[in-house]
Amino acid sequence: MNRIVRERKPEEPKHLPGDPKVLCQAKIGALMEFPVLEDQGQGYIERIFEKYVRAPGCRVIAVRDKSIYMQHEFRFEQNRFDWRLPGGKVVDKFEDYKQYIAKEISEEVVINAARKEFQEEAGLDAKEMTVFKRMVCGTTVEWDLYYILAKDVTDYEIEYVEEDGHHNQDTAWHSFEKVLELCKSGEIAEGRTVSALIQFISTQP
Repeated sequence: MNRIVRERKPEEPKHLPGDPKVLCQAKIGALMEFPVLEDQGQGYIERIFEKYVRAPGCRVIAVRDKSIYMQHEFRFEQNRFDWRLPGGKVVDKFEDYKQYIAKEISEEVVINAARKEFQEEAGLDAKEMTVFKRMVCGTTVEWDLYYILAKDVTDYEIEYVEEDGHHNQDTAWHSFEKVLELCKSGEIAEGRTVSALIQFISTQP
């Protein structure tokens, strides 16, 4: 039986979060514990939740003439080629992400990161970029993916640098119908991206 920590004051909420604590930190993420005081009717008890936390990622849904820009990459973690949206990390290192833990990261930070990835990976830019959707990972893993809608796409000149973990084999502007086919066939392997793309295309006239 959980021990009562203290009485709950009338103005206090039923759930009172405490300060998160890093248990074990690596380069891109950390195992953390999140203490919460919970009132179950007789006063606050303390509960501890553990989860793995890493900085969110971003994916760019670039649209032109009812087509979406995609990259055919060899993914070493999958040992196969995969059609992907351009994107990457919103914050490169977990140490730099600590300031956002248990807070809402601003759309400005997310969009700036997405624009940088779009420019560097695709050699493209967009005059209009907005957050289309945020997709969460799960209860015990915090790794959000932000899907950024890019319109009025333009060329952007930059020297390409191959990153660890993938290699761009091909790029294409796929029609909405073709993207749906890739989602259904499994040629787009990232599950949250499949969901985001289907939701986005369903909103288009």
